[in-house]
Amino acid sequence: MARVPAALFVEWARRTMGDARLVELVHDAIKRRAGAESLDIDSYLKGYEADNDFKKAMRIGEKTIESERLLVSCLRKTGLSIEVDFRCPPWDRWKAGSTFVIVYGERLVDIPNVSTGMRQLAVGARDAQAIAYLTDELRSQIQIDCQVVLHPVRPGLSPDEAAKELAGLRRSRAGAIVVIGSTLVNSLSEPMAAAIIRDESGDIDYDLLPGKFQWGFLGKPSLLSDHVNDRKKEGILDRRTNRYFPRVHDDAVLPGLKAGKKTFADCGMLFMDCRKPPYLILCAGHGGCGTLGCVYALARQVEEIAARLAAGNNRFADIITVTKSKHRNTSNEIDDLSIDPDDVEFASGERMWEPSTVWMNLA
Repeated sequence: MARVPAALFVEWARRTMGDARLVELVHDAIKRRAGAESLDIDSYLKGYEADNDFKKAMRIGEKTIESERLLVSCLRKTGLSIEVDFRCPPWDRWKAGSTFVIVYGERLVDIPNVSTGMRQLAVGARDAQAIAYLTDELRSQIQIDCQVVLHPVRPGLSPDEAAKELAGLRRSRAGAIVVIGSTLVNSLSEPMAAAIIRDESGDIDYDLLPGKFQWGFLGKPSLLSDHVNDRKKEGILDRRTNRYFPRVHDDAVLPGLKAGKKTFADCGMLFMDCRKPPYLILCAGHGGCGTLGCVYALARQVEEIAARLAAGNNRFADIITVTKSKHRNTSNEIDDLSIDPDDVEFASGERMWEPSTVWMNLA
């Protein structure tokens, strides 16, 4: 058991998990203690002369902390023991054994050696790599006990069909639903993005939309995508700053490799809504490496994501940038570009998470 001074605990908790989560922890702990003594919360707190401190320290409905000093005083007077899960939010609220659904898109491909008359269903190599990586990291980096369910999405779904399929997944009582891939390969990416940035009244909050994919071959604009006439201008346009993040198209990569170039830009967008189960997550890349970069960020930058969720009331969406390069000794004609998980960055360039230190007396 780790015993931490109340003042240090409150300071650490506010920086790490945010006010809303800390208010929930304190309120739930007091409620359990009061219930164990067959008392309501007010009667319990009055017995310790902590009722005024409690009422002035926090706003329970708004889940905000008004005074650290009074909250610390309340904790000291009641001698409250709070069990803290040191996993980063939102995973500290994960119910063990819940289902983690990974939604990926299938593509239609021609494989002459298999059949000259029937098209085959396939999954992109980097989408498959993203699925395998995320499945492995759920228990190591993210640290949750879950049942992973893979959900394929057939190609060519209409917007209405895609919306209905996502609605069905949300009714399945899953703990989290992660959509892998952009609209090019996964029809559920558009309705998932809309669900995440939809406000409590049901309207889409466009202020939360970080940007739009710029495609050289899609004619109809959508929530996540716009058309550009020049493939050299493909990438993501940041709606907030009008900054452009490029994606080097595969047809431009090949001559670049032959000319000796080793690195190329790619990008994606990561959306998360963790207000309540099932958590809704979208990892959408302009190219396969962009999608993989979003998955790397989701699995490896758990502290940064926790800080962004805390700042956005358990929601955030941002652009992810990556650098793809050729590492293996294969022919240039084979698309085996990859990215380094440590090179994935949020486009804003600003980290919201700051490491904090808490001294603990271990008993």
